[in-house]
Amino acid sequence: MRAADRIQRQMEDVRGQLSQRVEHTLISTRRATRWQSYVRQYPRACLGLAAVIGCLVVPRRLQVGQPDAETLRKLAERNKLVVQANPAEENQGGMRRRMLRFIANAAFRGAMAHIGRQIAKSGTNRSGPSKSPGDASREPWVEARPSNRRKPR
Repeated sequence: MRAADRIQRQMEDVRGQLSQRVEHTLISTRRATRWQSYVRQYPRACLGLAAVIGCLVVPRRLQVGQPDAETLRKLAERNKLVVQANPAEENQGGMRRRMLRFIANAAFRGAMAHIGRQIAKSGTNRSGPSKSPGDASREPWVEARPSNRRKPR
């Protein structure tokens, strides 16, 4: 065997190995970039990471302090604010208003659910002979259309 043939065979082997390595690299890269595979392999770690990200992303609640009257007076003077001593009527009875709104909403939803059930019941319990789907003579709103199914040959 000549040296040139041997070198040519080695080059073919290297090319074959190279294509296999590239294919293997592509497959492993696809696996590494799919987030679903990490969730399947490490569900608890992903859940913990999601919780940490959620805590970092969601802003904290605003801390509302109760300043004294002197501090409020100074802020009002500095910012030229007008302070009225009458509390807003909306704040009075707020809990009562929320409870009434909640009860009205629940009653409305219950009524709508009941109406929906009655409509569904009346649609399924029709009396009379059974009707074929394409029978337009009994139901004027149904168009008579030819069947789209192919007939067996």
